Amino acid sequence: KQWYQRRVRGDLEHVWALRNLTHLHISGAVLRNGIVDLRMITCKLVLQDLAVSKCELEELEGIKGLDRFVNLRRLNLDHNRLTTLDDLTIAKLSRLEEIRLGNNNLEKFPVVLTELSRLKSISLVYNLISTIPEQVVEMRSLEALHLDHNYLSHMPEFVTHQLPSLRALTFSHNQMSWPEESIKECFHLGLVDFSDNGTRPRSALDNFGLTGRATLMRKKKQSSQQSLLRLALSA
Repeated sequence: KQWYQRRVRGDLEHVWALRNLTHLHISGAVLRNGIVDLRMITCKLVLQDLAVSKCELEELEGIKGLDRFVNLRRLNLDHNRLTTLDDLTIAKLSRLEEIRLGNNNLEKFPVVLTELSRLKSISLVYNLISTIPEQVVEMRSLEALHLDHNYLSHMPEFVTHQLPSLRALTFSHNQMSWPEESIKECFHLGLVDFSDNGTRPRSALDNFGLTGRATLMRKKKQSSQQSLLRLALSA
């Protein structure tokens, strides 16, 4: 397995010949005209992990040739300036299992992600998202959804009821308040974090025997794995 990480000024001409490159991380690079040109890289059919982070990308079109990496499994676009995604490009990455889009300027949940049937993990932390689209219910393979530090005021029931593979749901530091029944409905998940979301119902505190902010550990009835439920409940 070949791994290459790029953190300096310049282009990528010297990696074009690495035909067996499986991981390529470009971080903190100073881009020419805001463009990362990957069109001439010869490893497009074997590359599985691509990161273009901290590059001040303003649009996905700035990564030239991204749609050619049809076997890509992981895509990391954290810490850029993206406001939208190019639907045609993302739709071609049909083998994606994990995508990271944290610390951008996305105002909407990218609906195109719901078309990726193999996607297991989505991170959209530190964006400007206020709603979750109904199309999310189509994501039958989704195991982890991270929406911390956004502007959500409501968590739709289909997120906790109709995603059969979901095991981790985090949306701390948003603007929502969950009723007690919604909290109970998350107990089948391995990790739930909705801390720092404002006022919480006092009855939930009474049921759990907790005061203030707490972390509840419990074991699933049919599994030896522990389920972690983080609560931020107002006194």
